[in-house]
Amino acid sequence: MVSPKIQKDICHCFAQEILKSILTEIGDDVFAILVDESSNVSKKEQMVVVLRFVDGTCGLIKERFVGLVHVKETSSLTLKLAIDSLLTELGLSLKKIRGQGYDGASNMRGEKDAQKRQANGLQIYFTSFDFVFYLHLMLHIFGLTESLTKALQRKDQDILNVISLVKSTKRQLQKFRLDGWVPLLEKIFSFCDKYGIEKLNMTNPFINPKNRRQKTGITYEHYYSFDCFNVVVDMQLAEFDDHFNEVNSELLSCMAALDPRDLFGAFDSLQLVRLVDFYPDDFSSSEKISIERELEIYIDNVGEDERFAHLNGIGDLARVMVQKKKHLSYPLLCQLLKLALVLPVATATVERCFSTMKLVKSDLRNRIGDEYLSYCLISAIEKEALAKVTNDDIIDRFQKMKTRREQL
Repeated sequence: MVSPKIQKDICHCFAQEILKSILTEIGDDVFAILVDESSNVSKKEQMVVVLRFVDGTCGLIKERFVGLVHVKETSSLTLKLAIDSLLTELGLSLKKIRGQGYDGASNMRGEKDAQKRQANGLQIYFTSFDFVFYLHLMLHIFGLTESLTKALQRKDQDILNVISLVKSTKRQLQKFRLDGWVPLLEKIFSFCDKYGIEKLNMTNPFINPKNRRQKTGITYEHYYSFDCFNVVVDMQLAEFDDHFNEVNSELLSCMAALDPRDLFGAFDSLQLVRLVDFYPDDFSSSEKISIERELEIYIDNVGEDERFAHLNGIGDLARVMVQKKKHLSYPLLCQLLKLALVLPVATATVERCFSTMKLVKSDLRNRIGDEYLSYCLISAIEKEALAKVTNDDIIDRFQKMKTRREQL
């Protein structure tokens, strides 16, 4: 029983029992995938996969960790193949995926060189005008995006609030792009005066630090305002356009019509009928016609029901619909709720998985293999499911794995 191979087999049994319970919760329903990648303590690229779904037995949205996969590189094709392989192993169909959330890749190649460069010039750079400029620019952008970031990292995202924050944050970034240069520069100069940092004469010719003999033909004012300030802010605005384009924004706006707060004040049957068009595979032609009548009866019914008077978001609505058996009367509306809830807005859960991975695979335990690490993480992360696994379940699965010389 103390043999490493036997311990690995037992850990595998626990992981399989946990996955079995997760797959039972999903059933044949739709789900979304949340994916992120990072390198572990051994500098190996690892991809975490989390499934987001609505548990039909209780109406609760759940995010479950189902595996960690080693990937040789972080290209989109490699990640796709790894995801396909894992879902096939779990017996899940790609046709059931209704949302995908990918966090930014964090490639660790060249880390040692970067650390050496940082160590050699860090102290000098910290007292330079260039550092002060980027520090203030970063702080201002982080300040503008902080509220949206916090909203996106909550597990119970409020879609209506997220839409509002996206629009407000983008407007503030655009305003900063147009009017923010002069106030930012004044703050930077004030900071330099306070801490004795040498200021640049912005009208002097810009000198390229990589080739000081080369004439650039521009001033420091031009370099920092156009080549740095504008470029950085434009990159942030481009990120917003990529993640929250016109189609995505319309999708979220339609979903907001499901919000039950203020006595279903956001309810809009036209928006919800439009929402059906975004999911052609989930509604038949006859259901698209029937849903208009169902929505009329639904809003009249729940609007008069005191049990639905103080709900806080569509997550609460789905839970109470199941508790009060209303999901049986309004199956099409509940399907819309389910599709709205599985849509991933953020990947906070996968970040917590990486935090756990650092505890399981530490400097002292850096030789854990990929497969064994994945088994350990499933048990470490899915504690609720782990608590429901019985010894009899493990013994039975352990004995069925292969012929053993001894019986547990």
